[in-house]
Amino acid sequence: MNKAKRNNSYKYHNLSVYKIEDEEWIIGSEKQFIKAAGERIKEDLWCFQTCYIHDFLIEKYPDKYNGQKVFDAIKKLQEALSEDATPIIEAMIGKHMDEFIANVIEDDGLGHILASYDGVIHKTRDIPELIPGHGPLCFRVN
Repeated sequence: MNKAKRNNSYKYHNLSVYKIEDEEWIIGSEKQFIKAAGERIKEDLWCFQTCYIHDFLIEKYPDKYNGQKVFDAIKKLQEALSEDATPIIEAMIGKHMDEFIANVIEDDGLGHILASYDGVIHKTRDIPELIPGHGPLCFRVN
């Protein structure tokens, strides 16, 4: 059984990457994963479903962002600017960003947000090749 080795060539949202043969794993605590998920959500605001963003904006700013025209404008913004739409959407969400992040984590789960390989957050102890003591949770990224 091969033990995991730290991959020092990069980090995944400030979390260490461990390699087991061809597999890359991230190990950390739930608190670290929530922080990393928040960073990932902020980076990917542009690719959220338009209705998800619009519904959140209507809930927080009912007099400002209500209506089909606003929905259509957000959709056009996403389509025309792709990643470059992120800072604009972030500005629209404004002071409610922490709540938006919490809602996404609650709705989609940490696994969906972080674990690009299979969407599953594992307990570190269940992956015998991983080094104990680096965090109680882990997920595979490739």
